[in-house]
Amino acid sequence: ITQGIPGTAMPAWPSLALGDRQALVEYVKGFSSVFAKPAATVKIPKPPRFTPKMIAAGKQLYVDAGCDSCHGASGHGDGTSAPDLRDEWGYPIRPRDLTRPDLFKSGTAPQDIYKVIQVGIGGTPMPVFNDTLTPEQSWQLVAYVQSLGRATIKTAAAKQSVPITARRVQTSIDRADPF
Repeated sequence: ITQGIPGTAMPAWPSLALGDRQALVEYVKGFSSVFAKPAATVKIPKPPRFTPKMIAAGKQLYVDAGCDSCHGASGHGDGTSAPDLRDEWGYPIRPRDLTRPDLFKSGTAPQDIYKVIQVGIGGTPMPVFNDTLTPEQSWQLVAYVQSLGRATIKTAAAKQSVPITARRVQTSIDRADPF
């Protein structure tokens, strides 16, 4: 509610008072029996300093854990199983493009990505890894996933640094018919 959900029609509502946002969450949860039982608390340790060695370990773990089968070898959401993925209601669902952190539904902070790795995303094929990955391994994956987004940002910035030249014209623009 505070941040909205990037890539969807859900807008951000940071201007709502905190109490109102919390009340709205409780109200919406009332629509589903999934929220009837309390969820387990996920403890998110403080993120370590991400190093090139940690990113490399995360890249290997990305393959070993099978992340590439959905998200693709380079993280674009084009893995071999991507065309066949369905949500729990049977609708086709596309894996997240990890090179586009602006579209992460659960947030882009390291802790947000760690949480998704640990508990998955309900209703989607994104699995739970809290019983198969150690916290250290989860942070390695976080480091690698974040590196995919940084590489995309660097590439976009490099493309934007090309100067654009425009020729000045002395005629006026007919605003009634711009074509």
